[in-house]
Amino acid sequence: MFRSGDVRKRKGGEHQDAFIIDYRFPVEPQLDGIRRFALGKRARRIEDGRVQDWPERRVRVVEWPNYLRILDGLSAGATPAEIGEVLFPTDDNSAPTYGRTKRVNNSFKAAQALCDEGYRYIP
Repeated sequence: MFRSGDVRKRKGGEHQDAFIIDYRFPVEPQLDGIRRFALGKRARRIEDGRVQDWPERRVRVVEWPNYLRILDGLSAGATPAEIGEVLFPTDDNSAPTYGRTKRVNNSFKAAQALCDEGYRYIP
C-alpha cells in the first residue's frame, strides 16, 4: 500500500527515505507499513554499524524545577551547600559523604547537560 522513494541526492540522504501515502486508501494501514519498514531498515543499519543507536534517556521532568532553582542560586552567588539547605533540607550533609552538596552538584551537572544538548531529547 505504500512505496518507498530514495532521497540520496540530499545532504545526509543515504540515511533518509521518502514515503508516498495514497489518500484513496485507508491511511492507518499505510502508516503501519511505513513504520514497520522504517524500523526494520533502521535496525539493519544499526546492526551493520552504518547508524548509531540513540541512547535511552530517562526524562526527569520532576527534577527540572530544582535544576532551574540551582542554576538561579548559583548565578546569584549562593554556594552549593546553601542551595542544598534550601532545596534538600532532609538530606544528610555530614562528612565524609556530604550527600546534600553532592546532590546539588550532580543536579547542576544534569541541568548543564540539559541546557547544552539534553533539550533535544525532550520530544
